[in-house]
Amino acid sequence: MEYKITTRSEFDTIELAQNIESEKFENMVICLDGELGSGKTVFTKGFANALGVDENITSPTFTIIKEYLYGELPLYHMDVYRLDGNTEGVGIEEYFNQGGITIIEWAKTIKDILPEERLEIKFKIVDENKRVIVITPYGQKYEELITFVQDRAGHDFRYAIDATKLENELGWKAEETFDTGIIKTVEWYLR
Repeated sequence: MEYKITTRSEFDTIELAQNIESEKFENMVICLDGELGSGKTVFTKGFANALGVDENITSPTFTIIKEYLYGELPLYHMDVYRLDGNTEGVGIEEYFNQGGITIIEWAKTIKDILPEERLEIKFKIVDENKRVIVITPYGQKYEELITFVQDRAGHDFRYAIDATKLENELGWKAEETFDTGIIKTVEWYLR
């Protein structure tokens, strides 16, 4: 099942990352995808900060993997864009079972080696500040994590989950007609 949330600022993206971090576990794998500037590194910064990593988090575009070993758990931050799917000799799979958390930017480029159980997060740019984030949990631990995050995130996230159900299961389509940032009025129509 997919879960959607709309963020309206970097702060919202960081808050989502912190909520997910609060339910962390060893060998957690988070796969991030989205166009350049969509929020992948912002999410990672928020997650790392909540994890207690004091170092400056930047995308490891040229180094491929950055290890942050001095938080509550080790954090392995990867940017696999430059690999273009060729992971031979890099050892990415070895990180999945090191007892830490692996966050992979541009994960779809290495989908063949990703573990079956993982959390996928896709970022879509709507405008300068607004993003639609689609979260797909694979595996029971990740489903449970999203349940906890949903409870913590408040009304907007639960609303988005209900909207996804309406769209996917009942064939309804949402059209946002008024949005104050606090309350949404949405018109629904049958596709």
